[in-house]
Amino acid sequence: MLQLVDLKVPPYTIRGQPVRLECHYDLEGEALYSVKWFKDDKEFFRFLPEDDPPAQIFNQQGVYVDLPNSSDTAVVLKAVDINGSGQYRCEVSGEAPSFKTVTNQKVMVVVELPDASGPQIEGVRPRYQIGDTVRINCTSSRSRPAAKLSWYINQEPAEESFLRYHPIVQDEEGLQTSMLGLEFKVRQKHYKKGDLKMKCLATIDTLYWRSNEQSVEGDRPQKAPVLESRETYSPEASAATAVKLISKGHMILLLAASLSVNLFSRLYVKDALLVSLLVSMLDTLWYSNKTQRDGSTSRCYNEKRISSENVPAEVDDESRSSPWKKNTLPNTSSTEAFASSSWNLNLVKFNVIFKKSVINVQ
Repeated sequence: MLQLVDLKVPPYTIRGQPVRLECHYDLEGEALYSVKWFKDDKEFFRFLPEDDPPAQIFNQQGVYVDLPNSSDTAVVLKAVDINGSGQYRCEVSGEAPSFKTVTNQKVMVVVELPDASGPQIEGVRPRYQIGDTVRINCTSSRSRPAAKLSWYINQEPAEESFLRYHPIVQDEEGLQTSMLGLEFKVRQKHYKKGDLKMKCLATIDTLYWRSNEQSVEGDRPQKAPVLESRETYSPEASAATAVKLISKGHMILLLAASLSVNLFSRLYVKDALLVSLLVSMLDTLWYSNKTQRDGSTSRCYNEKRISSENVPAEVDDESRSSPWKKNTLPNTSSTEAFASSSWNLNLVKFNVIFKKSVINVQ
């Protein structure tokens, strides 16, 4: 008994490319009468082995048969266009006396791909502050079908409530443009990993997969210097200001400077500007060890010099917490009067140079 074994019609094909449609059957001893192909119920190809020539084509918009390369089991279409989308059906009939007919059908969509440069992102500002509202759009132009768009914020899918949907627009050629908006308030969490990254992804099944990303800096005040805490001490207690130098997240050096106030302030500093001001303003600096969470201790080794002449004022292990008073140095306007410190922490060496009015982190 005649059977249609397999029908191969690609679900998607790209506009301008050739397509091969296959129809495999098993006559099981019967003679073949005809093989016919239809698009949307309109015949465009016929194969009758008894005819001469056996193959015949029928013109249909969007379907252009490569006759020399077509046969009873396969039909090759030349460069397909958008009108080639539709339902394709293969019909196989046996000879007399049964004239049994078997048929099967599948849908093929001809795809016009968008621009290879990918979706376009519009409306992004150069900088956003915490609390600002981001309102941007992603557009994928002139394709068929319309590309599916998705938004990602810092590599994570955007929340559904952030998405702003727009209707698909179709031009006179039948090509479609899709647009998806993104709107949300900038939060601190958006800058946890640095810049705010917003990516738009455009896809058409497995044929097209393109994305574009915009990265913006946050117009945020620096975390350092910033006053972390302020505690009041008794009037009898000596007042001080502590400055912590932090490099790559590690506490490197604790400096304390005596002040004539009754408040204790703790300031965290990432750059050297504030420390340079303190060094130029204060008469006394304390260098103190700081024990790390892992039990290691940052060790400070200090010396004082004026030009090439060493001043015998090294701070050794026993007196490391002793103050260095600037007024112990000769009263000179030389800018070369400085104290230098170096220490090792986690096998990484850091150097800090304190001058009268400047500090350099090397």
